[in-house]
Amino acid sequence: MASHSNLSGFDSISEQNTDLNRTYPKLTQKHVFSLKNNPMCGVTFYQWFFIGFKRLRYVEIKYIPRFLFITAISFFNSISACIEYLLFERHIRQVKLPTDPVFIIGHPRTGTTLIHNLLASDTENFYFCNTFCAGFPSCFLWFEPWGKKLFSGVIEKTRPMDAMPLHFELPQEDECAVNLLSMGKSYYMPLWFMSQETQFRRYLDFSEEDGGCKADEDAWVSAFLYLMRKLTLRNQRAEGLAVTRKRLLIKSPIHTARVPLLRRLFPAASFLYVHRDPFEVYQSAVHMADTAYWFFSLNTQSDEQVNDFILWQFERMWAKYDAAARAPAPPAPAPTAPA
Repeated sequence: MASHSNLSGFDSISEQNTDLNRTYPKLTQKHVFSLKNNPMCGVTFYQWFFIGFKRLRYVEIKYIPRFLFITAISFFNSISACIEYLLFERHIRQVKLPTDPVFIIGHPRTGTTLIHNLLASDTENFYFCNTFCAGFPSCFLWFEPWGKKLFSGVIEKTRPMDAMPLHFELPQEDECAVNLLSMGKSYYMPLWFMSQETQFRRYLDFSEEDGGCKADEDAWVSAFLYLMRKLTLRNQRAEGLAVTRKRLLIKSPIHTARVPLLRRLFPAASFLYVHRDPFEVYQSAVHMADTAYWFFSLNTQSDEQVNDFILWQFERMWAKYDAAARAPAPPAPAPTAPA
């Protein structure tokens, strides 16, 4: 079992520092020249071309050093990705997808990380996407042991928005990895380009009502399933010849809006929905925006933009989850005949 310290510190700071009486969150720009705590550090140059260079006109001058740092590190990541492709691509394609993953869902700041860390500590029954895999999704199968040491300085020891620990071994949101693998077809993109937040709404669940299309959904699904295969292969290699029956544990709050899609991909999946008082969720989300988002930003987020981002996703994610919860469950998969 993992140390209890992995479960401590959730929202211990935000509860003390946010004024709920404000009409809009009052943000203070910070970390302009910081190169730490940025999930884009594992991007390859090919991915970065579509994510960053195609949006270069939106990058503010003061964030050019951050843009150049990501560009520089993307060349290294590209070489690492090529090595992994040569070593493992054939094996990845042969991996059978898990049939019954467990999805932890719920709006950001409801406590999904706390539950994720708790369940992931049961290593006899679960395997998961850790922080290194989420940050460096194109090369973790071979590079993880060295990468954890080489890049240990790119993240703090605790999360910016609270006192929870942060290191490469801890469970992390798979959507961080899929955002890179899909070349930015994720509603996580506003964290870097908040001024263009409305352009990314179509990636929430790819529905036509939000501007989504089948091509974007297919690209996301391809990247997501590719990551699932890689995580499964990683677990198989770690287990060796041992006969185990572990379930893949997945947590990304954005999946709250994607239950119908995930049900189609994994009919036998389980979903654990985390709920919290919505006023506390808003308070905590504002605090996270003012402490964590500045590490990612490539343009300046306004108070109004952040407020719209928080409230729009809260409303849309809840509406989509509620509709999915009321809909009939898909037919259970037929039992597999014994060998």
